[in-house]
Amino acid sequence: MTEKGIELKIACLREGIKQCELARAVGVSESLISMVAAGERHIDEKKKKIIARILNRPLETLFD
Repeated sequence: MTEKGIELKIACLREGIKQCELARAVGVSESLISMVAAGERHIDEKKKKIIARILNRPLETLFD
């Protein structure tokens, strides 16, 4: 898991949001969120911005 992936998981925990809830809010599968956190997949900028907004974090703290 990448450093950014760890930040993504920590942000979910701090906000009390499960990966499945985040995935549903973004409109992607839970497995995609898991793969993004693990650094195995990438998502488009629009979805990155949605995730950052939901998790109340600056985009650059969650994604490269």
